[in-house]
Amino acid sequence: MRNQILARINKGEIAVKPWAWTFGCVDCTITSRCLTPNSFCISVAESAWDDYHTEAVVNELYRLCLSGEITFSFSADNEGDI
Repeated sequence: MRNQILARINKGEIAVKPWAWTFGCVDCTITSRCLTPNSFCISVAESAWDDYHTEAVVNELYRLCLSGEITFSFSADNEGDI
């Protein structure tokens, strides 16, 4: 699933917009039609962001998916949607 999440980010189907760097974290808005909810905020450690921000976002989205907080739809119907 991590590879699917990464592929969607790289294609622009999952939009990541960082908007705040505070208290050692980077806050980002995540938006995509392949996610439920379609828009939400995440925080990633600033140290992880500095090293490789895409990996930090993938790891957090994967964690949220495993915990049931978000769900992904990787169906062909969502191809190309943002």
